[in-house]
Order: sequence, then C-alpha cells, then structure tokens
Amino acid sequence: MTMGRNHGKSRPRREDPIHYLASTYFHQDYDLEAREPLGVVRNFVGAADEETISALRRETVHLLADTEDEEVLVLRWSKASYDPRDDGISMREWFESVVSVLDGRR
Repeated sequence: MTMGRNHGKSRPRREDPIHYLASTYFHQDYDLEAREPLGVVRNFVGAADEETISALRRETVHLLADTEDEEVLVLRWSKASYDPRDDGISMREWFESVVSVLDGRR
C-alpha cells in the first residue's frame, strides 16, 4: 500500500477571513486607499475572488450571530489599523456594515 505525498503532513490552514481583511486591507496606510473605511471593504470586494468574499461573509455572519460580547468582536478585529470605535461606531455595527458591503447593499 502506498501513501499519498501529503501523508503525515498537515495542510496549511487558510487564514481567518476577518483577520485577513483586517491585516491586509486595513494596514497602517489604509486611509490612502479609499475616502472612507467602507471604501476599503469595497476595494477588497473588487479584488477578491468569490470564494474569499463568501468565506468572509460567512465568518462575519457567524461571528455576529454567536457573539454578544463587544470585546470579543474587538479582539477579532485587533489586527486592523482602523478602529471603528474612534468614529463612534460599535464593532457590531462595523461588522454589520461589512456584511452590507459584501452583499452589495452599501
């Protein structure tokens, strides 16, 4: 019996979609990429493939449904240089806005 080439090797885990958006698109100069933070999310939608967009939407919707604690939401967005609370937006409202952009509603 022969073993496959990947036998005994762990497959690399894809990065969490929320952390990917936060760290890749909301880097230290994110504000040079769009006029407003949701514009950065729109840039992500324009550049990402459908699978990546769907994964982000699915993860964000599950996070909102499963989490009541604002601090847990803050922790999930901790890799971003943008903090929506500085603009008077709760993390829940921010994630809801992200879903709206992903759905094409904003």
